[in-house]
Amino acid sequence: MLLLSLALTLPFLTAPQQDKVQITCGAGASKPVFSQTGETGLYECNDGAVVIREDMRFEADWIKFDPATNQLTAGDRVHFVRGGEDVRGSHLSFNLESKTGTLSDASGQIEGWYLKTDNYVRRADGKWELAKPVATACAGDCPLWHFTWRDATVTPGKNVSG
Repeated sequence: MLLLSLALTLPFLTAPQQDKVQITCGAGASKPVFSQTGETGLYECNDGAVVIREDMRFEADWIKFDPATNQLTAGDRVHFVRGGEDVRGSHLSFNLESKTGTLSDASGQIEGWYLKTDNYVRRADGKWELAKPVATACAGDCPLWHFTWRDATVTPGKNVSG
């Protein structure tokens, strides 16, 4: 009976698993190379890569990932998708734990708006800071109208100030 009680409580005593980072590396990122769960060592991929953690997906020509700091650096062509964000840029520096970082030369869609900006910064409080953004509700390079700011801060689901 004591053994049965111990066996029933044992699953509740196990340590919680860390959030898993999945990295696919290779031509077109079509073949899995490794999954990372927190070991030490820097991972690099120079032949196309896809990185997934929770609800975030990153695609890039190359990546460097440090599991000790959860810092992801990616470049040349980067595609970031998370919820209402679908943004492309040239260089990414992003912390996967805090979900904060910067995407340079960004363009894409956030919360239904199409935008282009020099710098796209995700802050720890969930807001976005945009440098010299141009935003419109129209897709394409030649919208009929657009908004332009020197700098803008977006509070998702609420407002834009700048």
